[in-house]
Amino acid sequence: MDKNLKDFNGIKGTKDNLTGIAKVNFNTEYGIRNLVFWGKEVDENSYLALGILKRLNKYYGTDNSEIKFERVLSDRFDEEVFNKNNANLVLVVNSINDLIRLESNKLKEDEANLNLIIKRFVRLIEIAHKNRARIIFTTIPSFSDENKNLEDVINEINSWIRNSTFLDGYLDLDKIVEKRLDVSKEKKEINYSKELEEYMAENISIDYIAERLKPFELDHMSQSDLIKAMNENARFINEDGVDILVKPIPDPVEGTRIDRRIKYFDQYKRPKRSGNPYVFAGEEVGDMRDNMGLLNLNLCKSNILMNKENINGVNCRVYKREGLKENLPCIVYIHGGAFIGGSLDVSENPCKLIAEGINGVVISVDYSLAPENPYPLGLNDCRKVVEYIEENNFLYGIDKNKIGIVGESAGANLATIVANENSNIKFQGLVYPVVTFIEKNPFFNWNIDLYENPYKEEKIYNFINSLRNCEDLVQKLYIQRELDPRREDLSPIFNKNLSKAKKTLIAVSEYDYLRVQGEAYGKLIHEAGVETKIIRYEGVNHAFLDNLGIYPQAEDTINEIVKEFLEAIGNKN
Repeated sequence: MDKNLKDFNGIKGTKDNLTGIAKVNFNTEYGIRNLVFWGKEVDENSYLALGILKRLNKYYGTDNSEIKFERVLSDRFDEEVFNKNNANLVLVVNSINDLIRLESNKLKEDEANLNLIIKRFVRLIEIAHKNRARIIFTTIPSFSDENKNLEDVINEINSWIRNSTFLDGYLDLDKIVEKRLDVSKEKKEINYSKELEEYMAENISIDYIAERLKPFELDHMSQSDLIKAMNENARFINEDGVDILVKPIPDPVEGTRIDRRIKYFDQYKRPKRSGNPYVFAGEEVGDMRDNMGLLNLNLCKSNILMNKENINGVNCRVYKREGLKENLPCIVYIHGGAFIGGSLDVSENPCKLIAEGINGVVISVDYSLAPENPYPLGLNDCRKVVEYIEENNFLYGIDKNKIGIVGESAGANLATIVANENSNIKFQGLVYPVVTFIEKNPFFNWNIDLYENPYKEEKIYNFINSLRNCEDLVQKLYIQRELDPRREDLSPIFNKNLSKAKKTLIAVSEYDYLRVQGEAYGKLIHEAGVETKIIRYEGVNHAFLDNLGIYPQAEDTINEIVKEFLEAIGNKN
């Protein structure tokens, strides 16, 4: 039901009513024209949201924008509601109580589950970004000091909101509440009313949000159009007798060789986290782990089921499209993380998209991490999983003659070692792989001059050298003892029997220290007579696959993995 704001007078509500999601149409020419409010009723959050919207409109000189309310239940924030209202800015105004109710009708305050609530938040972000909208959260006011568990959960959620990489802004409600709300401890009442609305409209600091609401420079092309442009303009270059498919930036910006998405989202990168107490051999391993990985998006059009399994003593996640049963192709997926970090959470959406694409099973391996579990323990975990699913394929509905393996970065190192040892694997997909720890070797001579324009743009120089500077650190934490670094199960580029390798796809980033060795490895496999495809993505740096749904190069890499794997096992899309 639409209501004109003039119909609302000042209202009161208990602390339990701090709930709702406000959503608006927005552009800088016409300002904010429409507000859609999610909640049990139109309550004090209507005025809280309105104050924010008025301040934004004032910032853009569009004070006369017409704003309307529509009431929708707060647990109905989904694609259908989103598309119906065609909004491109979302304001999320919430309370701990409402979030708990959304997760379970039976859940009590003292049983608040942080992971469930964060999962809910991530879902909101996914829906907004999938629909090319920006999203702003408010922190949750700390009203409850009588429930320690609830207070801790509120603090954790607020910390997550402030540090979330892909939120487009946030507001600290505590600062607003303490200045303007008349809180009666006896009656547990909060007086919002028009006073708060006017205070918000006049005083809230909006610069941080407004910066993010400038015309969204990435909206000029859809992800599918970006991928199409990238492939239409792809070209082959020949290096040392081997063709490399070079895929350009789909929408280059004059004056830079870096993809605009990297520059855009780097402005809003989560601040580096510190303070994790875990230190090994003088290295702050805990902080390194805490700063790995990014939120990415679920691009699947079908329902992909995920089951947690223990496979031969190794924790794994098994992904499969709902309804699939027998004789399915399978890809074993090994995440990256410099042998010391990374997680199945970061690779979940890539795994889901692969599972949908191959119409089969993806098994993501939670292998043991160094330094607690140094070489070869993580590698052995990957071996154990592959061996088990080959022998017990019927348990997962897998055709044992249609198994491939995919890895990224350090995970690609483990993947190709396992593939080289196992004659049953039909395909290996290696994304920016680590294939040696030796910079000076018979196969390539690493030099920064191999990269175009490394000195003109400082960011390019930093991209390339960031991993180079980590090489000794990885050896210190992963290998931990004197070993010949030319061992085939450490540096697979030294493998003398690459003619036994499987059909191979290697995807590398133009501005990545690992690019040179990845391409050299691909050339060796090709020269050994194995069908090999090498792709270089221009304008991007290491770990671009973490940005699935944001960088078109990530989705295109998944498309290439699916295509090459299906060809390797004799299937066609």
